[in-house]
Amino acid sequence: MSECREKAAVQSWYLKPARWAVTAVKLLGLALALYLGRAIILAFLPRNLRADQLVRYASSGFIYITFLFAITYVLANNPELRLRMGVKMVKQGWQWLTPLIFLLFGLIAVSVRLVYGTGSTTFENSNLILTTIILFGSVIGAPLVEEIIYRGLLFALLLKWGAYLAPNPRWHSSYIAIGVTALIFALAHVGTSPFFMAVLLSGGIIYGWVRWKSDSLLPGIVGHIAWNGALAIGQILTS
Repeated sequence: MSECREKAAVQSWYLKPARWAVTAVKLLGLALALYLGRAIILAFLPRNLRADQLVRYASSGFIYITFLFAITYVLANNPELRLRMGVKMVKQGWQWLTPLIFLLFGLIAVSVRLVYGTGSTTFENSNLILTTIILFGSVIGAPLVEEIIYRGLLFALLLKWGAYLAPNPRWHSSYIAIGVTALIFALAHVGTSPFFMAVLLSGGIIYGWVRWKSDSLLPGIVGHIAWNGALAIGQILTS
């Protein structure tokens, strides 16, 4: 009887919609609405505008800025969500991880660039304004927003509910959080080659492991910026 009560208490803890979790779900809904809205608007534009780089990257920039303003406002008034998302310094003993991840991902990105060739971002026929918008979006905006969404909001929710949803009760919720966020991260970039999808999946697993071990979003954001930055520099040098 006591076992049943204990199990019910555990299930109640996992399923209880805490305030921070409700807020996290709402923010994920906002991100989804922004991306879907952009896709719908682009679908109805004339083909020449839909293919225009300035339109595509300016619309992505609008999403990044809107979401970052929203998340900044929410986190300023929700300290528990900040902690759950890992919006804090790297935990004691893992300070070395941030510079190491920066160097590691920068070097990997350069290697991938040499093997894979042209990436999805192109700077051909780009003027200064367009180049600035592309660089902001791909090197700063995308890493910040993606890490906040995948390794921040979604990771925190999966850490709370992952163990309850796992098919094997011995699975730690961190395994679920790392695996699911990496898979969704890779699928969000569908349209690239199988090789690059495999690279993204592997990168997502590393980002998730770093997020779990460091208990902070900082190393993942730094590594993601290093990755995208190295790819962008490679594109500029070869365009």
